[in-house]
Amino acid sequence: MNTAQIVCYLIYNVFQTVIICKYANIFLKGGTKRKGLKAAAGIAYYAVNTFGFLVFSSYALNILTNILPMFVYSLLYDDRLYKRVFYVLSVYSMGMVLEDFLYIIFSFLFADFDLKIMVLFYVVFNLLFWGIYFVLKKIITNLSDADFRFKHLCPLLLVPICLIFFTQIFAASGFTINKFVIFGFMLGVSLLVFYCFYEIDKSYKSVYREYVLESQNRYYKNQLDIIKAADLRASKLRHDYKNHMLALKSYILSDNKAESLRYIDEISGSTDFEKQIVNSKNIVIDSLLNYKLRDYKEDNISLDLNISVPENLFVSAYDLNIILGNLTDNALTAVKKTEKREISISIKFINNSLFLRVGNTFDGILLTKENGLLTTKADKAGHGLGVDIIKETIKKYDGEIDIVSEENYFCNTVILHNKSALF
Repeated sequence: MNTAQIVCYLIYNVFQTVIICKYANIFLKGGTKRKGLKAAAGIAYYAVNTFGFLVFSSYALNILTNILPMFVYSLLYDDRLYKRVFYVLSVYSMGMVLEDFLYIIFSFLFADFDLKIMVLFYVVFNLLFWGIYFVLKKIITNLSDADFRFKHLCPLLLVPICLIFFTQIFAASGFTINKFVIFGFMLGVSLLVFYCFYEIDKSYKSVYREYVLESQNRYYKNQLDIIKAADLRASKLRHDYKNHMLALKSYILSDNKAESLRYIDEISGSTDFEKQIVNSKNIVIDSLLNYKLRDYKEDNISLDLNISVPENLFVSAYDLNIILGNLTDNALTAVKKTEKREISISIKFINNSLFLRVGNTFDGILLTKENGLLTTKADKAGHGLGVDIIKETIKKYDGEIDIVSEENYFCNTVILHNKSALF
């Protein structure tokens, strides 16, 4: 390459580096907010990548000077390892296939690949790479963070790996019209993968939403049964009110204090809501907790409930079921593995914010750590899904979750903010 071509490449690679860094924002979550650090990492990527291209003629080394700096850049994001790998391989393979695909076209259209043609090539490539970025941004930003686990992404990772492999084979052996068709097909396949990714996600969301709504219906039905049973007992008591008073009066006149107290306790017990564990007047919280905790006595669980909330909350019933339902399920699962079974649930509405705290005893074994969240569950995949769903829902309310583990006690604290009341 002469000086003019090198300058042209240096300018082109600036735009390519910016695009690749932008791709990280749609593939990865939890990026650092320190713009200076991001800029420094981007410059480092550009320097290593440019050096590798200009100095090394080996395909393998060129791949390494692309992939390794991209992976290092992905470390600025607080996301899982397999998602970093997916980002690096997917973006690199798309760029490589697109570049070689355009090279084939330009080789057929132009006999002499001079400086003007090189500039045109770089401009077309960057425009198309930006176009793919905007398409993928629209698709991937609609995907929830919790939708796919490693076992789902493993087959998808094979696509970019195969694209890189076959691209290098074709590039080393020269280009033909047949390879032009194959390259077009490969590029189409890579885009089709993301479309399928999107369609599967939509299907998953629909199924999960139906599951949550069905759970809500079960909670509400259970709450309705409790209220109906209490109503029936109250009606019976009112019907026999005079008889009860006469019996009680006879015990008092006979100075039978023990029998009087026993009879009062019996009357009081007939009006208790036997299954009404929670009665905060908030139908969503009451129905959910009354259903989830209905067997706490049979399971020998000691409950400590402190709930003070208005009848209507700014949090939707759907979101509240996701957060409180998952936290309660996790607590019940963990507490059943230990002899000392205690669960503490505190829900308070203070200054237009909802505070939820769910604590429980556990066997002291923390099995894994996902996204900075500790867990006591052995089912890493299933629990990771629940944790991600909780985190994604909390984000909708500019909220936060705090996990504390001390000896044999595990506690989740969630804060949700009423964004409409902040302005």
